[in-house]
Amino acid sequence: MRKFFTNAAILTSAAILATSCSGGSGSGGGYKTGFGIVTHIGSSASATAEAAGKGQVDSYIAVITLDASGKITKCQLDVAQTAVNFDATGVVTSDLAEPVKSKLEKKDEYGMKQASAIGKEWYEQATALAEWCVGKTVDEVKGLKIKAVNEEHTTVPDIPELTSSVTIAVGDWLLAVEKAAANAQ
Repeated sequence: MRKFFTNAAILTSAAILATSCSGGSGSGGGYKTGFGIVTHIGSSASATAEAAGKGQVDSYIAVITLDASGKITKCQLDVAQTAVNFDATGVVTSDLAEPVKSKLEKKDEYGMKQASAIGKEWYEQATALAEWCVGKTVDEVKGLKIKAVNEEHTTVPDIPELTSSVTIAVGDWLLAVEKAAANAQ
């Protein structure tokens, strides 16, 4: 339950941030802010006698601000990964009192930089993708040329201005940005 409320707090903070960045409702500038989430449970695994099980929810979050012409003026991307480990008898083995941080909140603590072919941490790559979205319409963002890089059909950008700064999977971001635009008010 604690993890649910932690994720709810992350999402609420992002929504408040986006509203304040766009001038809020009634600003008269024709700006709209939208919030979109794409969630998966594919990283979950059953427990066996040899290995612990894991229930994991990955929520890809996009908060965007659109101007009157439909162009993105602000974009923030994040992922909330919430996992609970359990043994073969179903007993939870995770520390439920441990705070859950989103990937953006973890910054360098996430530890991707060492494994990254481009030497960039996760938040740096997410920020580069978010900055690329600014000035584009949602259709232009959805039209980002991508390529699959493994058997799981993980998609990464396939355009020169992003290949040196973004090697993380972007498919769920495109869906989250589309949802954010549909929810924009």
